[in-house]
This record gives sequence, C-alpha cells and structure tokens, in this order.
Amino acid sequence: MSPPGNEQVKDEGTRSQVIISGAVAGLVSRFCIAPLDVVKIRLQLQPHSLSDPLSCDGIKGPTYKGVFPTLRAIAKQEGIRALWKGNIPAEAMYLCYGGLKFAAYRSISQAQDKLPIKIPNSAESFVSGAA
Repeated sequence: MSPPGNEQVKDEGTRSQVIISGAVAGLVSRFCIAPLDVVKIRLQLQPHSLSDPLSCDGIKGPTYKGVFPTLRAIAKQEGIRALWKGNIPAEAMYLCYGGLKFAAYRSISQAQDKLPIKIPNSAESFVSGAA
C-alpha cells in the first residue's frame, strides 16, 4: 500500500470528457498568454534593432523597448483589447490542439495498460505525454 497522497488516479473520464477538458485547457491557456504573444510579435516586427540605438533614427511609428514597456504602450495607445488582437484564430487552434493532445494521452495510457509488461509510472507518463 502506498502512502496517502501518492495514489495515481486512473479514472480519466470518457473520451468526450477528456476532449472537452483538453479543449477548455487550451482555450484558457491561450487567453492568458495572448498578450505576451502580441508583444512578442510587435517586438519581432520592428524594422530596427534594439541592440543598435542608432538604427532607430528616422523610423516612423512606435519604437518598442522591452516586454513591459511594450505592454504599457499598446494598452495606452490602442486600448487594453489590442493585447488580444488576432486571438480568435489562435483560440480555435488551441481548442483543437488541447482536445487532441488530451485524447492522445488518454488513448496511449489505455494502450499501455493492455501491454503484458508493466512499465514504471514515470515512464508510462513520459511515453503518453510524448504523443
């Protein structure tokens, strides 16, 4: 018998419950990370280098310098909703990705349970999660 708190829960729900759980997890994670993705894209698309201050001379448009100043500048100039620009297509992608990833994990875990040789729990989780 294992010590309390170390039991592994095997009831992962029905296939549809697992897919819905993955889809919801994908939606929530994408919604939370969307502002940082917008900042990353804005910083990447700047026509100048941040490491070369002279390259900013004569550039029209915003000059972003770092993550937090960029977050503040976008929110101030375009409104807080601008931090979620382009989020709907990305949400659709994460919805599908999360559902498929959870379903694949469940299917591979169930397939491993049917193997004649029992592998350690950590290896089982690793193999299932690599799917």
